Amino acid sequence: FAKAERPRNVYLMEGYFDVAIAHQVGVKNTVGIMGTALTSAHISMLESLGVGEVTLCLDQDAAGIRTTLEIIQEFISNPYRFRLSVKTLPDGMDPDEVLLSNDGLKTFNELRTVTAFEYWIEHEWRVKNHQTEQDKTALLEEACQIIASESSPLRREQMAEVLVGLSEFELSHIRSQ
Repeated sequence: FAKAERPRNVYLMEGYFDVAIAHQVGVKNTVGIMGTALTSAHISMLESLGVGEVTLCLDQDAAGIRTTLEIIQEFISNPYRFRLSVKTLPDGMDPDEVLLSNDGLKTFNELRTVTAFEYWIEHEWRVKNHQTEQDKTALLEEACQIIASESSPLRREQMAEVLVGLSEFELSHIRSQ
């Protein structure tokens, strides 16, 4: 990005075609990782540009979902100097497919964007189908460790509320963890 064009929010997509279509329809704040790995070089470049938020917008196939979760895990372990969120594309779709559909830009803009934590916890809850008390407790403990590692009290509270919304746990129980 040229200095005058540096956006505060960047959509991170997988490849050239996704980025080219996004630019073509007017979503200029997109960059591609050219594959399914966010490298330390990518992170350094985004941080050096002063990006405030990166929104993952990867293909919703198995590889894209796996990469999204890997990036989130890396982010949780080693927080970046930008916020991380996820654009929730329809199952099985790529960003270019959404953008090229009828009312593509409008549809893209109306898709739900969630925090990295929210995407991760929704995925864990839905996919791993935590049905036993032991499974639920293990997920609660893991989620509470992630929440506790957040430096912002406001974000910790927001993360706890997301967990409450997905589970039958009370907010007071989550706070006590």
